[in-house]
Amino acid sequence: MLDGLTWLLDECQKRGLQLMLCLTNGNPADYGGMRQYVRWSQNLQNQYEGGPDVPNGAFFDDQKAQQLYQNYLVTMINKYKNHPAVHSWDLANEPRCKGDATGNKMNRWIAETAAFVKGLDPVHPLTVGVDGFFGPSSPELSRGDKYNPYYGDTDLAIEGCDFVGNFKSPNLDFACIHLYPSNWAIADSPSDNRTKWSLKWITDHITVCKDPRYGLNNIPLVLQEFNLSPDDERRKDFFQAISDLTLKEVAANGIFRGTMVWCMCDPSQAQYDSEKYYLYARSVSHTNNAINPENDNQIKVLEDLSDKIKPAAS
Repeated sequence: MLDGLTWLLDECQKRGLQLMLCLTNGNPADYGGMRQYVRWSQNLQNQYEGGPDVPNGAFFDDQKAQQLYQNYLVTMINKYKNHPAVHSWDLANEPRCKGDATGNKMNRWIAETAAFVKGLDPVHPLTVGVDGFFGPSSPELSRGDKYNPYYGDTDLAIEGCDFVGNFKSPNLDFACIHLYPSNWAIADSPSDNRTKWSLKWITDHITVCKDPRYGLNNIPLVLQEFNLSPDDERRKDFFQAISDLTLKEVAANGIFRGTMVWCMCDPSQAQYDSEKYYLYARSVSHTNNAINPENDNQIKVLEDLSDKIKPAAS
């Protein structure tokens, strides 16, 4: 595995690219990650081989699993912390802790692990790739459906999600949020409302990062993942709206510093994503029949953003 990652980093260096390296996965379950550390810790079979399902919060109660993860961190970070293509580290993709309505388990793990990583590499920026759901540290933002995406009585209250608490650690250098209006409860809304809601989702987090009441001290914010269903006829407009807001904030030297789509692929890559979120490079011969006909329109928006964002930031 590390030979492949070394090759990838070397190829990125040749092209002047840098990567944010995600160190494990929380959600979805298909990619192993935190659940796999629990399986190793407890000698459980993989679920595809008849083993039991592992709850998404089990990792936070399993000290041996957490130690296995830290052992991996030592290997990974010491091997790659001096590689020019490493931009930053991400503790975990979409960690959740179902059953903990206080948010304390995940907040504690994030703070402790961030300190551990900074002890290994004090130079590179560090974050954690949470969804961005508000929780107990900002109760006025987590109740009802005004700020969080799900309506009414939702699982968010017991998923251990707490954006403000997650980023209180002084060892985290920037905050992340994700954005999937087609997956969240607003999926039943008209597509123009999804775009309006999505822009508010971003600007609400910008406000929270700047508001002294929440104590995040103007931590920079990145939209680490976003997409909209290819079945949505307003998808290109959605992409354009996200791009326009990003450029506006970056040009104004605001705390919102960047946007990344999930996800860009080579045309030979099969569409494994059940939501069909994969986007494919333009100006190539498309042989993958899973490519949405509007793919190139959305890619053009992202290319324009890439071309404009560096001059805007200078």
